[in-house]
Amino acid sequence: MKKIVLAVFIVLCGVIVYVNIRSYDEETSKKILVVQTLFSKTTKDDALEVRVHLNQSHAIVDADAIKSIHLINETETNKLSIQSFDIEKKSPKTYLNETYQEYAFILRIPELTMDYKMSECYMVVILKNDQKYSLKIGSLSIMFYEDTQKVNIINQYGNNPVSETFLSSITLEYQASEALNVIDVYYAADRFTKIETSYDSLTNTGTIHINVPIESFDYNETALRLIFDNNGTTESITLHTFKYFERMTMSLDESRHMIYVLD
Repeated sequence: MKKIVLAVFIVLCGVIVYVNIRSYDEETSKKILVVQTLFSKTTKDDALEVRVHLNQSHAIVDADAIKSIHLINETETNKLSIQSFDIEKKSPKTYLNETYQEYAFILRIPELTMDYKMSECYMVVILKNDQKYSLKIGSLSIMFYEDTQKVNIINQYGNNPVSETFLSSITLEYQASEALNVIDVYYAADRFTKIETSYDSLTNTGTIHINVPIESFDYNETALRLIFDNNGTTESITLHTFKYFERMTMSLDESRHMIYVLD
């Protein structure tokens, strides 16, 4: 009887130890977080900054361990190779009561001669040991930029809802060389919005207000393209990328619905 009790006790101890080890492994498993971001750039921009967050040290942020980086869409039919890159260590962030170190990948993108977009964009990091990590980073838009003298932006600013990390509206103060009847405003190559009718004609100097549809992305800087009618001819003006606000909080919890986790 004593032997049976001893055997049961040993089995129970083994189960408890196993459960604790598994629990510890789960709690300390390496995680990579990426806040899903709407990247809206122009072909004048030569770099893209992607922020990733690690709860432990990882070779993915060791530049000397990386063989190559490229951007790719969900179906892997569209690929953008990165010419060169840097990795910068930023300040720690918290997410669900766990501390993550933030890193910025500065990706130098090739020169493009037309609009470029990936509705779902992944950053693929290949290490020198051929390990591959595919991180979903959000949506990518690069609009072709052409210099124009028809509209000069004097000032621009944006608004975002309280405790949210996406733009809800943009205001432009402008000078125009001629009357322009604005039809649409693109804030990404595949995303546009109608502007308020009272601001659809740009003459001399004035202000235009743009309401940005709610996006399920972190979104604080953008390029803009104004589509307008010029005496019956549809034309466009693309504005430089502009950062409207900076994330100040040290927590990622407010972006919980936009977090991609690689475990």
